[in-house]
Amino acid sequence: MGAFVFLARRMLPDFWFERGVADVGQAMGVTSTGLILLRVVDPDLKTPAYQAFGYKQLIMEPFFGGGLVTAGVIPIIANFGVGWLLAGTVALFVGALAAGLLYFGRRPIATSTSEPATVSP
Repeated sequence: MGAFVFLARRMLPDFWFERGVADVGQAMGVTSTGLILLRVVDPDLKTPAYQAFGYKQLIMEPFFGGGLVTAGVIPIIANFGVGWLLAGTVALFVGALAAGLLYFGRRPIATSTSEPATVSP
């Protein structure tokens, strides 16, 4: 839960709470749990978090959650050992964390320039 409160605010640029709750639900093991929790916090789907979750799933599901990575773990451990798998996943985790915090992190809200600038004498 601490990771949700700390990381979601910093990595998700808009609607961080709704999107973070859906990701936490999915991380509990089932995609439908994430969708149910998203409907709890946004029952009328007023935010774009539902669509963002769906687009993210199109990229994630072929690899994780029963995809290529899940199927390939046992042969990787059998051929190379658990240490190499652990080192690879730690490297991927650190890279994803750095990219999320440094590149995709929240950006400051742009100020409106619709009002003319005033010049003081």
